[in-house]
Amino acid sequence: MTTCTADGASATVVAAEDGERTRFFADAITVKHRSEALDVWQAVTLAGCEPPLHVHERQDEWLQVLEGRVLATVGEARLEAGPGDLVFMPRGVPHAYAVRGEHAILHMVTSPGGFVEVFDELNRLFGGGGMPLVLAPGHRGTVEPALARHGVRLVAGRTTV
Repeated sequence: MTTCTADGASATVVAAEDGERTRFFADAITVKHRSEALDVWQAVTLAGCEPPLHVHERQDEWLQVLEGRVLATVGEARLEAGPGDLVFMPRGVPHAYAVRGEHAILHMVTSPGGFVEVFDELNRLFGGGGMPLVLAPGHRGTVEPALARHGVRLVAGRTTV
C-alpha cells in the first residue's frame, strides 16, 4: 500500500497483492479497504459456494465481475454479468448470485462501511481453522445472529438464486 499526503488530504494505492486475507466459507476474501464510508474486497467464489439469498439493511452493495460470469438475482430481476460488468444491489432488496462455470473473481463494495467486520467475527466464532468450507444447516445458529449484528438477514426458505 502506498499513501501520499498533500495539502491535508491522503491518496492511497492498494497494490493488487495487498489486503487482509480471510474467508467466507469456501470463498477466498481479500479485504482491500475498510472505513466508515465504504468497504472494498475481492472474492474468489467457487460455483456452489455462493452466499445464500440475503438482505442488507444498512448497506448498498456493488458487485463487479473481474473474471468469470455470474447470474445475479436482485429482487425479482435476474441479471447475467461478465467481466467488467457492475451489478448494483440496493439495501433492503433480497439479492444473491450464482457463479457460471468453475469460479468467478469479484470486486465487491458496500457503503456505508462496516460490513467486512462480519468476516472477522464469523472466523472468530468458528474458532480453530475459521469458518467451515460449506454452510450447513447446523451452522445457521452461529451464522444468522452474526449476520444480524451486521444488519444482514438470510431470506427464509431460499438459499440460492
